[in-house]
Amino acid sequence: MKVYLNKFPRSLAIVQNGFALLLRDIKGNVSKDKDSTVPKCIIEFVSESVLPLSKYIDITPLVSPQHPESVYALLGMISLKGMVFIGFITGRAEVGSIRLGEEIYKITSTMFVCLSSDSYDYILTNEKGKTFEDFSESPVYSIEKLLATGTFYYSPEFDLVSSFQERGFIGNKSYSSLNSLDDYDGRFAWNCNMIKELVSFRNRFGAEERRIFDTGQFLITIIRGFSQTVTVNENEGLLTIISKQDCKKNGQLFGSYCVDDDGNVANFVETELILTTKEYCLAFVQLSGNVPLFWKLESQLLSTKMEFPKSEDASKHAFGKHFETLIQQHGMVHVIDALSKKGNQQELSMHYRNAIETYGKQMSDQMNYTKAESSNAFLAKQNNNYLTSLLEDLSEPLKTYEAFCYDNTTKTYIGRQSGVFLVNTLNSIERANLIQARIAEEVLEYFFKFLKFKPGPEFWSKLSFLWVENGSNLNRMVEGYISKGATTKTGGIVGKVAEQSKKYVSSQSTRSSSKQQQFDKLLGKTKTPSQVELFDPIHDYVISELNNRSNEFTSSKELSIWTGTFNVNAELYEGDLSPWLFPKPETYQSYDIVAVGLEEVVELSPGKMLNIDTSIRIQWEKKIKETLDRFKGDNYTLLRGEQLGGILNLIFVKEDNLESISDIESSVKKTGFKGMSANKGGIAIGFSYSSSCRLCFIASHLAAGFHNVDERHQNYKTIAKGLRFKQNKTIRDYDSVFWLGDFNFRINISNEVIRPMLEQDYHFNYEKPSAEALNNMIDQSNPLNLIPKLDLSKLFESDQLNQQMANGESFPFFDEMEIKFNPTYKFDKGTDNYDTSEKMRVPAWTDRILSLSRSKKMQLTQLEYDSVPEIKFSDHKPVYGIFQAKMDIIEEQKRSVIEKQLYESRKMAIGGVNSLVLTVNLNESYFLAKSGLPAPSGKTTESRWWILNAGSNGGGGGGGSGGKIKIRFPELNSGLYIINPKLPKNPFVPTDEPDFIRLSDSNEDHPTDK
Repeated sequence: MKVYLNKFPRSLAIVQNGFALLLRDIKGNVSKDKDSTVPKCIIEFVSESVLPLSKYIDITPLVSPQHPESVYALLGMISLKGMVFIGFITGRAEVGSIRLGEEIYKITSTMFVCLSSDSYDYILTNEKGKTFEDFSESPVYSIEKLLATGTFYYSPEFDLVSSFQERGFIGNKSYSSLNSLDDYDGRFAWNCNMIKELVSFRNRFGAEERRIFDTGQFLITIIRGFSQTVTVNENEGLLTIISKQDCKKNGQLFGSYCVDDDGNVANFVETELILTTKEYCLAFVQLSGNVPLFWKLESQLLSTKMEFPKSEDASKHAFGKHFETLIQQHGMVHVIDALSKKGNQQELSMHYRNAIETYGKQMSDQMNYTKAESSNAFLAKQNNNYLTSLLEDLSEPLKTYEAFCYDNTTKTYIGRQSGVFLVNTLNSIERANLIQARIAEEVLEYFFKFLKFKPGPEFWSKLSFLWVENGSNLNRMVEGYISKGATTKTGGIVGKVAEQSKKYVSSQSTRSSSKQQQFDKLLGKTKTPSQVELFDPIHDYVISELNNRSNEFTSSKELSIWTGTFNVNAELYEGDLSPWLFPKPETYQSYDIVAVGLEEVVELSPGKMLNIDTSIRIQWEKKIKETLDRFKGDNYTLLRGEQLGGILNLIFVKEDNLESISDIESSVKKTGFKGMSANKGGIAIGFSYSSSCRLCFIASHLAAGFHNVDERHQNYKTIAKGLRFKQNKTIRDYDSVFWLGDFNFRINISNEVIRPMLEQDYHFNYEKPSAEALNNMIDQSNPLNLIPKLDLSKLFESDQLNQQMANGESFPFFDEMEIKFNPTYKFDKGTDNYDTSEKMRVPAWTDRILSLSRSKKMQLTQLEYDSVPEIKFSDHKPVYGIFQAKMDIIEEQKRSVIEKQLYESRKMAIGGVNSLVLTVNLNESYFLAKSGLPAPSGKTTESRWWILNAGSNGGGGGGGSGGKIKIRFPELNSGLYIINPKLPKNPFVPTDEPDFIRLSDSNEDHPTDK
C-alpha cells in the first residue's frame, strides 16, 4: 500500500492493487450549523489510472520509515483538536496463522498523517532513530503510544473480531462483522470509532468493488488481547489461541469494577482455541469477566467492604441485558462462578446466585449455573482433584455444547458450538484462565475420541504452553492498566493496612486515569467528538438515482416452492416417493425450490444420538434427488443438507435457479433434555434469492407426550430464539420463513369420540364400500339421505397447536392453511389403522407446515396442503405444502450498465477526480450546485431560505438581523404578489415557474377552508 500527498489543495491518495482511496478535507458545509463540530471529508474509491498522481508526492517512506516500500494497512481516521488524522499500520510481527494463508499479526508501530493541515508534516521524517516518542506534542501521540504496546492484533485475510464458526468456510476473505459493528462483534473492534464511516462507505459498493476494497486492506479491524500459534503433530497441524478484550463498556474497562447500565462488564474476554489439520478444523469459544451486577469495593482499615449501591431494578435491567446479549450470540450460557468462598467475594457470590435464580427466571431454559469452590490456595497449587470434580459437574454441558468442527475431506460440518461457558471472577484473570484451559482440554479429548484422531506426543504440552502464555499476557495488560501508586517500605500494622488497601481496586485510589484517557481517545469516548463524517459525492448520487430508476432493472418472477415433512420412524424407505413429492403431477410437474424435513431418520436412543451414522443421511439425499430428477427430467441440486440427531433438513433447487442464490447459511438448536441432547430441536437453512428476498426453511421435532403442551411451547421459543446466523441474524431477519416438522401437538378429544368418526370417514373414502354397506351408512334421519361427511373443523377446534396459535403463544404471526386431511399420527406401521397397541394413542395432526411472510418484496400464496395416506411404511403419514412466491427480481447486468452510466455522468458533472483533487474552494455547496440534488438530509425546510432570509424588509416577513444583505422586491411590497409555492426547494435547479404569482391566483388554487 502506497500513500501519496497533494499539498495544495491538501488531499491523500492511498493506492493498492491498482485502485486508490481518495480523501480530502471539506472546509465548509451548506447547513452552516454552528453546533456541528464533526469534521467532514470527501471520499472516493477510483481506479489508480484516473488519478492525477503527477500532482502528488509519494510519502510512503516518510509514513513508514521502517518499511519504506509500503505501509501494511489503513487503520482508519480520527478527529483530534478539530483536525482529521489518517492512521496506518507501519510495523507488525507475525504471531500465528489459523490456516495457511490466514496470518495474524501483532501491531508494533503506527503513523498518523494530518489531512487538514501541514502543521504536523515535520513528523513525517525518515531520519534514522526517530519515532513517535520524539514528537510527544502531536495530538495523536498517546494513541500511537498505546498501539505500540504489542497488545493489538489484526489479520489482513479475515475479520479477527468474529469467531471461526461465524466466519465459516465460504470465500477466501471474510468480513462478517463489518455490517454489525454496533452488535456483539463490534465490542472487540478497538478501531470501531475510526472505521464506522468507512464501513458505511464500503457497504454502498457492488459485490466486485467491495471485493477489491477488502482485498486491498483499505478496511481492517484490530483487537486487543493475545494471540499465538504453535505447530503440532509433526508440523502438520496448527493450534491457535485468540483472546479478545471487550472495549464497549462505559467507564473503566479493567480492574475490580462492576457492570454498566448496558450490561457490559469489566475484564470481559472472549477466548477461542482453534485446531486445524489436513483432516479437520475445530474451534471452541469461552468467555470470562467480572460479575454482571452493580457492586462496589470500598477500602476500610484492615479489609475491603462490598457494597451494592444501586436499586434492585437497575441491577435486574443490567443483568438481563448482559445475558440476553450472550444468549443471542452464543446460545446456551453456563455460568461458572469462580469467586472465592472467603471475605467479600463470598458475599458477591451469594448475590450473584440469587440474581440468577430471580432475575434469570425468564432465561432459565438458556442458562445454567455451577459454583466453582475455588480459592487462592487452589490456584497456587493448581489442584487437579478440584478441577476433576468441577469437570464432572460440567460433563453434560460439555457434551451438549460441543465445538465447531469441519471435515476438510468431505466438506461437511460435523459439529457446531451451541452454548458457551462463562467464568466469572473478581478481577482474577489467572483463575479464569486456568479453568478455561482445563475445559478446553476436556473438549479436545472428547472430539479426538469421536473423530478417532491421535494427537502427537507434544500436543498437550504445547496446548498448556499456549494457555500459560495467554493468562500471563492478559494478566500483564490488566496489571499495567491499574495504577500501583508509590512504593513504600512500611512494616508492622501500618504496612499491613497499606497492603490490604491495595488488594482490590476501590473507587478512586488505584485508577489509572492516564491509561483510561488513552483508551477513551482511541475509542471515541471523549467529550469532544472524534469521529469523521465522510461525504461521497459520486456514490451517494449513483445510489440515489438507482433507487429512482429501479423499475428499469427490476422484473417480476414467480417461484414454485414445495415443502414437506415426514417422520420416517427410523426406516429407510425403498419404495417410490413420487406420490409425496409430486402428488398432483398434472398440475405441478416441477418446482424451483424443494424443502424436505425428515424426523427420526435414526432411533432416538442415547447411543444413536451420540454416534450419528451419516450414511443414512446420504442415502436419503440420494433417493430424494433421484426422484426429483427422474420425474420430468429436470436437474436438481442439493443446495444444503444439515442433520441434528434424527432430524434432516434438505434443500434442493432446480439448477437454473443456482445463479440467483447466495448467502447460504444454516443454524441448529437442540431442545432435547433442556438443550443437552440432539433427539429434539430444529435446523434452519437460509439464503438470498437474487439479492431481493431472503428465504428460511426450518425443520424441527418438538417434545412428545399428549399433555406436554407447555414443553412444546418452550421448545418453539428455544428454537426461535436460539437459531442464529452470521452477523447475529435471527429468523426474524428473513422475508419469508417456512417452518415444518413433527410438532407433536395433539387433539384434546378422547379415543371414544374421535376414532369412530375417522374410521367411518376412512371406510367411505378409501375402501369403496358395497351398496349394502353404503345403505347402512346413510343417515335415515337426514331428509336428503346424504352420507355424513367428517367435520374436520370440529376436531381442529380441539387441536393443541390451533389453540396455541389462536392465543398468540406458539408461532405468533405464522399462518397455516386450512387442514382438510385426516390426522397423520399414529398408525400401525404398514397399514392405515390408527394405533392398536396397548397405549392406543389418540390420532393427531402432529406433522405440520407453517409459513410467515413479512416483506412487501414478496407475495406468498399457499396452493396446497395435504397428506399422502398411500405411503404406509412409517407410523406417521407424510405431509406436503406447495407455495407460489411472487417477487421482484433485480437484473444485475442491467443494473450494472445503468450504474456505470450514472457513475460516468456524475464524474463529468462534478469535473471528475481531477476536480476532487484540484478545486480549491471545495465544499458541499459545490456538489449541490453541480448536481441538482435536494437539500442535505435533515436540513430540508418548506421555506425558500434564499429569498426569505435575504432581507428584513423585503415583504417576505421576518425581522432582519445584522450582517444580512437587504434586498427589496417591489412585487412583494405591493401586496399583490407572493412567492410562488411551486418553486423547487433547490435554487440551482432550472425551472419555468415564475418567482412570484398573484395573490388572487393563489387563492383560486388553494381556496380557504370554510
